[in-house]
Amino acid sequence: MRKILLNLEISTKCRAACSMCPRKHVPKNKFIDDDLVNIISKELDDTFWEIDLSGRGEPTLHPHIEKYIMKFADVAKVNINTNTQLAVVTTADNLTDKVNDTFREYIDVIRLSVSSYDEKIFKKVHCGLNYNKIWDNIKRLGNEHAYKTVIHLTGGSVIYEG
Repeated sequence: MRKILLNLEISTKCRAACSMCPRKHVPKNKFIDDDLVNIISKELDDTFWEIDLSGRGEPTLHPHIEKYIMKFADVAKVNINTNTQLAVVTTADNLTDKVNDTFREYIDVIRLSVSSYDEKIFKKVHCGLNYNKIWDNIKRLGNEHAYKTVIHLTGGSVIYEG
C-alpha cells in the first residue's frame, strides 16, 4: 500500500518576508479552523505515514496550535496507527514555553525552516526575523529535542556559500 504525507497549511500568519516565499500570493493572517480540522481528522486512516503542520506562514502563530497538535497526535496514534508521525515545520520564531512543551510531548519531527547559520545570508533570506532570537530558539530545540529536530534548508542558491 502506498503511504501519504498530509501537509496541512494551518497558518498564513508570519512575521517574516522570506525571499523564497510567495507571500504576495497568499492571504495574510488566515488560519485553519476547528470545523476543517475536525473534517480532516475524520478522514485520516492508515494510508497516512505523516501529518505535517506547516504553511506559508509560521504554524506556531496559530492561536490554537497546541490544541491542534494534541488533536492530530491523538488521531495519529489512536485512529490511524502507532507508526504515523506528527511533524511541524517552523522557523523557531515563536518558540514559547507552551509551544516547546507541546513539541516535547506530541511532535515526532521538528523541521527547522532556516537558510544559514551565517548572519548575513540569514538576514538576506529571512527578512524580518530576528537572527539572534531564532538561533537562540534553535539552540534550545537542539538541547531539548535534538533527536527529532532536523534542518530544512530554504533560500535557494543564495545559501550555498554558507
